[in-house]
Amino acid sequence: MGTHQSRQTGHHHTSIQPEAQRSTTSDTTPTGDSQSRARSPARDFQSSGFTAISESDKLEEENHAWYSIKNWYPVRIGEVFQVRYQVITKIGSGTASTSWLSRDLHEHRYVTIKVYAADQRQGERELAALEHINRVVAKKGVWGLVEGKNLFNDNAGGRWKSALPHMARMVSLLGPPPQYMLDSAPAAKKFFDKKGQFKKAQKVVPTPLQAEEAKLDGAEKEDFIRFISRLLQWDPNKRPNARELGSDPWIKSVYETTDSG
Repeated sequence: MGTHQSRQTGHHHTSIQPEAQRSTTSDTTPTGDSQSRARSPARDFQSSGFTAISESDKLEEENHAWYSIKNWYPVRIGEVFQVRYQVITKIGSGTASTSWLSRDLHEHRYVTIKVYAADQRQGERELAALEHINRVVAKKGVWGLVEGKNLFNDNAGGRWKSALPHMARMVSLLGPPPQYMLDSAPAAKKFFDKKGQFKKAQKVVPTPLQAEEAKLDGAEKEDFIRFISRLLQWDPNKRPNARELGSDPWIKSVYETTDSG
């Protein structure tokens, strides 16, 4: 990770108030099938041989007028929180917290940990807001948040009684899956013939996303449909990752609208 500098602060874990050790995590890009892999071992990081920084040199959050060494937890590179999240490097700091890129040893993905100062309650409010947003998005999905209804609305109570209507709906919106995916999926023969055509009795009517979307107009609608179309890919390898989605024109327009409002 290049050249590192370190400073001994005199902190000890036991001297930090419980609030100072509270952290929130947010997901970044997944890195594989987390359900089929065992817990990753924590990595060893170099802990000596660095150039020491003078105690008089202030770094990042130490420049705040309200900074107190007693209230800011001294996160260490390689430290593991909750026997799960191992700190890799510092991302930055704010007025009440520090942010750290970390590795989720259980689910094999990278997350961001925010560690709040002991005298702050902002972390509790932010965590509550994040949990609420996650619940809403998980329940509604992006389409549901915009349209007020589920794009795949043939299920009752969120659970499909049969895979048939769900598969038919997917085919109507996306078209049939690519042949190479059907050839590698034994269960595909239940729904598709050798030519890749949907063979069940339920009629499949091709339905463009533009016809399903009813809340937006003009360029905003075009950007939203383009965004959803990028997500609705049969082949997971063709779907954009979180970083790519973050730079999507529609996502950017949402952020700009939120910031200006």
